[in-house]
Amino acid sequence: MNNKSSYNDDIIPIKEKESLLKRSKINMDEFRSLLLDKVKTPQGEFLDLACGHGVRSTQMAELFPEGQHTGLDLNQEFVDYAREIADELRLTNISFKQFDIFKDQLKPNKYDFIYSRLFFQHIKEIDKVLSFVLNSLKPDGLLVIEDTTRSSMQIKSDEFCLEFNQLIEDFKKGQKEQGGSPDIGIELYKILDLKDSVNFMAQKETFHFQLGTGLGSATTIELLETLSKCYLNDQRQEEAKVLLKKLSQKRVSGTFSWYVFYLSKVKK
Repeated sequence: MNNKSSYNDDIIPIKEKESLLKRSKINMDEFRSLLLDKVKTPQGEFLDLACGHGVRSTQMAELFPEGQHTGLDLNQEFVDYAREIADELRLTNISFKQFDIFKDQLKPNKYDFIYSRLFFQHIKEIDKVLSFVLNSLKPDGLLVIEDTTRSSMQIKSDEFCLEFNQLIEDFKKGQKEQGGSPDIGIELYKILDLKDSVNFMAQKETFHFQLGTGLGSATTIELLETLSKCYLNDQRQEEAKVLLKKLSQKRVSGTFSWYVFYLSKVKK
């Protein structure tokens, strides 16, 4: 398997890692509702693939104390942080481990519930990685994937619309060059629609954001700054910085699409 990925730990500075932690805590009530609705084996084996700081992994461990929980992430710093949080919460039913999807192996037919958020957008060989993950799912298990589509991010502004659209296109180009799939929501749907071995249901939701006011504005600007550092060259980063500064001083509304996929194996 080609081990190219658009996730590069070396180019994500400390400030951006703090921003990732902040964004991982968004919509936790919705996540809890998802778990209560979809988890059918509370005493089973749980996996949070690309768990980041372990915010959602520990939520699962608290919500389903009889289950055995595992959080895997490429970033050792995130893994260490997640372990500290689990220790503070005195959780004994969860473990965290550094894991490289291209080098390490998942045990087949092990997990009853697998959750993965904002992971598949960093993978170019989506079909191969998806098959690899599904192989570790038990016959009656469920895989939940949450991710976005970069093209769906738009703003309502005659003054800045063209510049913003070009910035999003540059993000997409940079992410593709690094081995990612910026429009993963659309691409994943197309792949799953052709798979006879998988049952799936997809949900698409449109989220609204406001630039230039409130906490949501700061979080969105931080996200765009992170994308700039990850996917743009130095000159384009400076241009993006100017645009983002202007946007942070205006009241500009926008939208983006969020996808949730529920996957299970077709019973033979």
